[in-house]
Amino acid sequence: MKVALDTEGTLAGFKKTLDRVAQDEKVKGLLALSCIGNNFTPREFDPLLAEMPLPVFGACFPGIMFQDHVFEQGTLAIGLPVIPKVQLIEELSRKRENFDDAIDTSLFDDIYSGTMVVLVDGMSLRVNSLLESIFSVIGLNVGYIGGGASSLDFIQKPCLFTNAGLKQDCAVLAHVPLHCGIGIAHGMTSVGGPHKVTGASFNTITTVDWQPAAQFYKDTLSRHPDYDTGMPGLIGTDAHYSLGLTRYDAERIILEPIQEGHDGSLVFMKEIREGEFVDIMHITASDMIQSASSALNRALDAFGSTSGPQTVISFDCISRKLFLGNRYGEELTSIFATGTTHIGALTAGGEIGTSGKDFLDYHNRTCVVGVFEE
Repeated sequence: MKVALDTEGTLAGFKKTLDRVAQDEKVKGLLALSCIGNNFTPREFDPLLAEMPLPVFGACFPGIMFQDHVFEQGTLAIGLPVIPKVQLIEELSRKRENFDDAIDTSLFDDIYSGTMVVLVDGMSLRVNSLLESIFSVIGLNVGYIGGGASSLDFIQKPCLFTNAGLKQDCAVLAHVPLHCGIGIAHGMTSVGGPHKVTGASFNTITTVDWQPAAQFYKDTLSRHPDYDTGMPGLIGTDAHYSLGLTRYDAERIILEPIQEGHDGSLVFMKEIREGEFVDIMHITASDMIQSASSALNRALDAFGSTSGPQTVISFDCISRKLFLGNRYGEELTSIFATGTTHIGALTAGGEIGTSGKDFLDYHNRTCVVGVFEE
């Protein structure tokens, strides 16, 4: 893959960077990872995207990563040596039974290998339902990698793009016929549970073990011997803790509460169903940094042969950077340790990844790493 970085965060910088990559005759398609801080608007951005001579898809994230550095303005242009098959799915938050009919089977019906890049609006409410339909319709023949775009103010705005323009409340599916090894890790361990979700609606848990969810969560955490009021999370509880959604024969899916409802509920960035079970999860800074290394090693193992150059792409939760603070550079160094090209994005909402062996889910506070063939 051919990679170029713009640090200006301007429309001119975006165009110049993508044009530089597109000039390479080996490049057949473009993936662009941009920063939401660029403040691109459809009125200015859409004509530029429409003029692109190659298929282009991408999203605007809280931050982008190149090698072992983070940027809050700018764009990464990734030139793909293959032609991607791209579909835009709109109105993710609209009530519907599932998204099976929204997936273009004529576009993806002959897929038997490669990687599906899935980028979603992190503020949309039905991402889990979409992923279930993608997994049901497209299946196990491909690996999946991606994450949620948007900003940290929790206000929905246009953040995903294709040649058709800059959109919100949507998802971009892009099949890239390249082999990729994918690894996922969060580093959190269970310190209590399981507890039953006895009341839930969309992305809100109302009760756990028949108790108001927020009070249950706060009371349970306060009794833990390592509870530290000096490092508050988004709802004021110790940021070392989260909930973990039970998954059979797989790592728990981390649930980080982002808001406490007026009715004592807990609001999350993913859908949760009544009847599921959660554990109380705990992490240290060292364990979080080590989990990034674990994700990379799992990706390398899944990739197989390490002969020849590779590109490492990571989707890492923005809350991990906020948690680690000045130590976040250690996490980036652990991913960049291979000495190959490392590119990535800090996600808002969640991370997406599976090698095709496990169920496709929407993760949180998790590091997803993909090792791509050139």
